[in-house]
Amino acid sequence: MPTWWPGTSSSTHSPASAATSPATDRPEWPRAIPAHLEAGLLFVATAVLVLAALGVAYSGPGFSPAGTLDAIGAQLPVTLPAAVLVSAATLADVAAGAVVLRLLRRAPFRAWSDLVLGGFAGAVLLDCLLVFVLGGLGLFRLGVVGLILGLVLLLGLARRPIVGRPLLGVRPGGPGRPVELNLARWLLLGVVWGGPLIVAFASPVVPAGDVLPNHVAPAEHLRVFGQIASLATYPSPIYGPSRLFLGYSALIAVLATLTNLPAGLTVPAFTGVLIGLSIVGVRRIASAAFGAEAGFWALVAYGLTSTFVRLPDVRDSVVALPLAALALALRSDRAGRWAGQASARRPDWLLAAAISGAVLVHPLVGALTAVTVGILTLADPARHARRTIPALAASVVAVLPQLAVMVGLEPAHVLGVAAFGAAIVVALVMAHLVDHAGWAAISARAAAVGTLLLGAAAAGLVLIGVPGAIGQAFGYLNLAFPILFGAAGLALGLAALGLVPSARGGRRMTLAALGAGVGALVGAALVPDTSLLGQSLRYEIPKAVGYWLAWSCVPITGGLIALIARARVPALGRLALIGTFLAVVLVPIGAIRPDSSQASQPVAAVLGHHLQTAEAGYWQGYPDVRLVVDSTGDEVLDFLRTEIGAGRITAETQLLHVAASYQESASLPIGVFTGIEETMVSADATTTIFTAGGRIHSLTSLGAELAAGYPYVVLEPAGLPSTIGAEILAAGYRPVFENASAQVFVVAR
Repeated sequence: MPTWWPGTSSSTHSPASAATSPATDRPEWPRAIPAHLEAGLLFVATAVLVLAALGVAYSGPGFSPAGTLDAIGAQLPVTLPAAVLVSAATLADVAAGAVVLRLLRRAPFRAWSDLVLGGFAGAVLLDCLLVFVLGGLGLFRLGVVGLILGLVLLLGLARRPIVGRPLLGVRPGGPGRPVELNLARWLLLGVVWGGPLIVAFASPVVPAGDVLPNHVAPAEHLRVFGQIASLATYPSPIYGPSRLFLGYSALIAVLATLTNLPAGLTVPAFTGVLIGLSIVGVRRIASAAFGAEAGFWALVAYGLTSTFVRLPDVRDSVVALPLAALALALRSDRAGRWAGQASARRPDWLLAAAISGAVLVHPLVGALTAVTVGILTLADPARHARRTIPALAASVVAVLPQLAVMVGLEPAHVLGVAAFGAAIVVALVMAHLVDHAGWAAISARAAAVGTLLLGAAAAGLVLIGVPGAIGQAFGYLNLAFPILFGAAGLALGLAALGLVPSARGGRRMTLAALGAGVGALVGAALVPDTSLLGQSLRYEIPKAVGYWLAWSCVPITGGLIALIARARVPALGRLALIGTFLAVVLVPIGAIRPDSSQASQPVAAVLGHHLQTAEAGYWQGYPDVRLVVDSTGDEVLDFLRTEIGAGRITAETQLLHVAASYQESASLPIGVFTGIEETMVSADATTTIFTAGGRIHSLTSLGAELAAGYPYVVLEPAGLPSTIGAEILAAGYRPVFENASAQVFVVAR
């Protein structure tokens, strides 16, 4: 019987090194489905997927293949060059991030996947540091940012080799496969993962409503002004600092600055890069936990997750998952060495960067990653403690500026620099301290049992102290992913029965990730909902956990299919089981909800929805279905950009925006598309978790806001009392611009 699931090595060393050992490179075809049969199945599955997606997209009125092609073709002159520029800028950014980590490490990266994902983690941290330093000095400009990245890349020449393995041909499912099977696998993956690109090429503005105020606006402010007053700078008045994620905003700001593209275009242009990072991350974690063959099937199973549907949004939670995959895929051997480090007394900088980067990109996904790593450490401290404890401690310190922003503080730029510096010191000190602890004496079995008992005791205390919390937590649980949850349950059951040993630790990793998610739901249930903060946590945590739990089941689902593919049963039986899996993942069966992001949807339904979105445009109900704002609205934005270019509007300028509605579908999103800090007065002003920024006021507050002395006031008179304009004039303002959409006033000098 194999050590883990068939096709894997029994080595206890890093899976990166095991993946190229002779034992794992040699395909055991007598126990596998014949290559020509599997290739034929995959070719048929691809054809059925394409036909089903076309059926979903064009079965209803108003859509046609020609219409989709025309719509994409009309936008390609803008979106294709942007995608090329952003991809090139990301390559430079990730390479610089990899160099930073290589300078901290004593050994090269063990695998190209570690280089890519580690470089991405390093890029997030480096970009944050650039914002902390250059943004505070007003020097966040193309020339300065490009010069610093170039110098970092030059430093990398002194630390060659940066990766300890030559770049070989990459084949989905592992090396040694026949050509026709590799071709079939690449073709299937290309169709499955190509859908988000269709939307990106048809979207000159990122197709996600909440991404605009949350993340585009801060990045645009940095691109336009090269400066931020504090780390809590959020130009759009919608949402507020609790949704300001420093790592995501810094990443997009750097890419937008390097390419000189608007942040609203930079984000969809990042889609191709995100697809690549997601593929590398999913394959890395599945291969590390369940063997190389599981990596391919996990990429297919990923289509059943809600994060797959969200790929065109390029939202923060999806961007953070490749970093989470890196953190959970890293392994250490029993001698205490890990990820190429030469000494157990050296911190695992790769793990620290992955956790810190994940928190800075999306705090909840990062927190779930850190808790999962903590659970794994408790369950086997002899193997993990010496590398995870310093990394976790350093991450807690590094992300303190993010926590300060989210609780409503306005930390200065120097706090970000100080936090990163302190994190390095903490990592070095903790690595020295934990190396002297007696971890080797702790039995892995005893630690695992103790961890389970600790979890049970915590659940018991909650059940006794807050009887309804457990029920509320399960009420939050989103069970709309039956295939992934069922496959994970079956695989864990087989492992528990001893039918599938688990030397690679995939079972523990899966259980730890699921336990972290369930624990987060219980924590959300314990939070009182009597404040906006409590209401926000009760909303955001279950949503993030909904993404996390389905994603956590992807690697083990890939492992289960890999087990079926190599099980000792007749080939036709295995082929039938895999064919059934492909049919469920790819083809709609029953009712279709192609636009659902909170439930499993077959890939064909998602791909069909992508085709429809590309043809119709995402921004339905807005003044322009592609650009959000129409030509008259753009005239107002262009006037404000002219004022910025003339130096009359600066990073510190506060603008008052008066409109009938604060919703971006009904009023100009000034902060999003100009980067100007915007305060709104609107007839529909309300205070909820979605408007908690503190800069949306009712019409009754107009007099007080005008008295505050904003240098600029923008009035959209549609739907407002006709006396508003006169009130603005009476407050000492004079008009400087007017069109059919709005009037712009400045303080009379």
